Amino acid sequence: MNETITKDIIHNISHIDAKKYSLILNLALLAVALAIFVGIALHLAPDCPLALQDMAISRWVQNQTSPSMTALMRGISALHGALAIIGLAILVGLHMWHTDAKRWIVFLLASVPLGFVLNTGLKHFFHRARPQFDLPLVTLHSYSFPSGHTFGSAVFYGVLALYLVRNERRTGAHILIFGGALCLTALVAVSRVYLGAHYLSDVLAASALGIAWVSLWFMVIFHSGWRTTALKHAG
Repeated sequence: MNETITKDIIHNISHIDAKKYSLILNLALLAVALAIFVGIALHLAPDCPLALQDMAISRWVQNQTSPSMTALMRGISALHGALAIIGLAILVGLHMWHTDAKRWIVFLLASVPLGFVLNTGLKHFFHRARPQFDLPLVTLHSYSFPSGHTFGSAVFYGVLALYLVRNERRTGAHILIFGGALCLTALVAVSRVYLGAHYLSDVLAASALGIAWVSLWFMVIFHSGWRTTALKHAG
């Protein structure tokens, strides 16, 4: 009897510690990611060293293009537009519904669709013009900062990674899944810079913002006392 009680106490303490460490990690990610985003956002003026470096990098990248690489980057970019990401989110959401993971569905809905609303609002707030070239690979008339493709990818793959590791205890699996999410997001970011749709700072800021956004909603849904009646018995 005493042994059973002791095991239950140890299990409960371990569970509390895991939640505490998860909360601390999310707070740290949120703080660092927001600091990076704000740091970049404060240096977007055309005469700032960051902006001048942005243009130099963009011009260099445009001189390295090739037909085969351009086709590849166009494909990667097309697969990660807003509609494509929302379509992928719907598929993941259906799987969450099938597994009765209702809180994860709320997390997904809060992160992805609302995230694109946030990104659009920020584009109009900063109204940064896109890179201009004599022979552009793409011609877009919307604003540049922050990158919507990169932000959407960071948010979607971030949510997906967290969902995939929710019951996974192996460290190697965590590294593989989160590493894959980072690589996919980075690939999208590279495609946007390569195509001349964004400056490097646009995609870096979008990546940081995506991480901050996912961290924020993860804490709201899973670490706060917030619940709705429909989610009280969710897994």
